Amino acid sequence: MSFSFGADQRFVDLLALALTLDGTLEERVLAVLEYVRRRLLGDCEAVLLSQDRFDFEAQRLRLGDLKGAVRSDIDASIYQLLRSRDFLDRLDQSFPAWTATIVRKNEKSSLFFLSDTAAASGVDMGRWRKDQLYPAGLEDIWGATAYVDDGYFLTVLLPIHCGASRPTPEQTELVLQLPYVLAPLLMSKDSPDARSRVEEALETGLSEAQARVLGHALSGLTEKEIALRLHRSQHTVNSHLRAIYRHYNVSSRAELMARAIEGNLKGR
Repeated sequence: MSFSFGADQRFVDLLALALTLDGTLEERVLAVLEYVRRRLLGDCEAVLLSQDRFDFEAQRLRLGDLKGAVRSDIDASIYQLLRSRDFLDRLDQSFPAWTATIVRKNEKSSLFFLSDTAAASGVDMGRWRKDQLYPAGLEDIWGATAYVDDGYFLTVLLPIHCGASRPTPEQTELVLQLPYVLAPLLMSKDSPDARSRVEEALETGLSEAQARVLGHALSGLTEKEIALRLHRSQHTVNSHLRAIYRHYNVSSRAELMARAIEGNLKGR
């Protein structure tokens, strides 16, 4: 999985926020989504998150729980339509074409998630909106997906109420990249990709102890959690992290993770 953040400091800042917040991993991610909703997306109505899996044997999409940050004046129960039988049937109809683009070719999804899936299965999107979205007061739902591996992927959704303003081009670009910021925190703790990065780190000159710290750091663990996992003091972990930053010529773990997400994690 790779993506280019370019010069956009917002994504490094989001990674830094996720790494410094207190609470469980889920609480930290939800806090990041609330920050995005309020501060970066103009107090929009909701930013929703779903960790999903495509069952290749059954050729069916297995959706995870829908969570996220919702504005206080919005009834979050309306978003359960995204787990309705009709919606799931439409996804299953369109998913062969969708997986060919998103999963098998590992291409990046466009923002028009519902429109893409509807077009792939020949659904009349105008009628679908009228039957499914309008009764809930919604005009559309936009989304972006980051494919991880082995059929697992992460989707961020933006519901749009009727009459509400659409995201600006800058906000649209942020939503497109947001799954790539969150995926390493949520879905790669013991992934083959994370393990391969540790092996690559050893090849670039890191010590075995530093490489183990790097692997946990790229999985979104805090320094305290890394210390507990490796049965080392937090001081030792911090010392290894400083050496790792020097090795990769970065100044923080957020920058380190941003480089890793971009697929540009190489030693000096």
